[in-house]
Amino acid sequence: MKDILVSELEEHTIGVRILRLVNRVTGLPPALAQPIAKALEEELRREFSGERYLAYMTRAERTLRKMRIVAEYDGNNSAQLCRKYHIGRRTLQLYLKELSPMVEGKTS
Repeated sequence: MKDILVSELEEHTIGVRILRLVNRVTGLPPALAQPIAKALEEELRREFSGERYLAYMTRAERTLRKMRIVAEYDGNNSAQLCRKYHIGRRTLQLYLKELSPMVEGKTS
């Protein structure tokens, strides 16, 4: 069930939108436009990382991001996840409390 939900959410992410734009602007087929779109997405996320950028994410993108964070959590990597995703420990704990029941095999 988690994979289906993630797939549905990924259809609405900024990455898909960037891929469509690169394809439209360059005329490149999706297979060639994808590496360019991925690089652009990574740079945009790096440029606008943190809470300021979250204001520009859709609800689906925010949910997908939370799900990724919870899925990466192993019980011993709080500090690494907080640095990677530019969130505080309290925010991480809120995500775990909110989403852990949705992620099989994870506990908060």
